[in-house]
This record gives sequence, C-alpha cells and structure tokens, in this order.
Amino acid sequence: MRTVIDTLPEYIYAKDAQGRFILCNVTTARLMGATTPDNLIGKSDFDFYPRELAEQYFASEQPILREGKSLLDHEEPNIDATGRAKWDMTTKVPLRDSQGKIIGLVGVTRDISERKRAEETLERRAMQLQTAAEVSHAVSSILNLDELLPQTVELIRDRFNLYYVGLFLLDETDGTPC
Repeated sequence: MRTVIDTLPEYIYAKDAQGRFILCNVTTARLMGATTPDNLIGKSDFDFYPRELAEQYFASEQPILREGKSLLDHEEPNIDATGRAKWDMTTKVPLRDSQGKIIGLVGVTRDISERKRAEETLERRAMQLQTAAEVSHAVSSILNLDELLPQTVELIRDRFNLYYVGLFLLDETDGTPC
C-alpha cells in the first residue's frame, strides 16, 4: 500500500482528531517542504503554513471530525514549499476505528492550478470578445465620430480596467496619423 500512495501525484494523508499527521505520502511531504513523510508525523498544518491558511484548513476539517461530514471536491488556495500560490481540489472523509468512532480523517488533494489558470484565461478571452462585440455594435450604430470615439475609449477602459486608453486615427488618403 505504501508503494501505491508514494507513487501517486496526489497528496494523500491521514490526520488524527487534533489535526496532526499520522500518515502521508512523498508528494505531501514535498509540498510541505519535508524531506520524508516521517518528518510530518505528529505535526499539523500550523507547523508548515502561515497561520491564516492553517486556520482555514483546520476550520474546514472540524465538521469532518465532529460530525462525520465528508468534504468532497473542495477547491481551496494553497502554497507550495517555495511559497508559490497554487490551487487544490480536496476530498476529506472521516477516519473511524473498529467501533465506528471518528478518530481522524483521510484526505486526497489534487493540484488544479493549471486548470484554474486555463479557466482564468478563458474568462479573460470571453470578456475581450464581448468587449469587441460591444465596440462593433457602437461603431455600427453611432455615426457621429465625436460621440463614437469617447464611448469606444470609455468602453475599452472600463472592460479592461485600464487607466488610460488612446485611439489613433489614420488619414484615409495617405495612411498618416491624424
């Protein structure tokens, strides 16, 4: 079993009822800056993460430990051992003893940073396309250049959250700036 969890790219771990690691794989140890999984045993998120982030993780685990409520496919921010921001998708379930009493939790976390970046890129592109459509609509519906130019500038500035937008016009006869 140890060989299986140590070869998976996901972060796999188990914690006791106080939030201390009782098991983790090599991937989890690397994420947290430890040299081996054994270096995490008996420690908690508070030993590795900034207090605010550790408190967030601890709070999200309390319903699992107190009430047995599983946390499924929960997206959450994280940082790696170098302090670089990343996104994870986490599933945590109660760990029970032979009598059914909750004695901790088991978690599997997957790095979804690349997917989140792709989603942000798609959202940005969708906004750009929408802005281009709005500018095209304005161009086709406003015939007065003195009205069209300020509206186009304002639309681009607002949609792209820019401080300054400038439009340059070219003379139709020779292509020089007007």
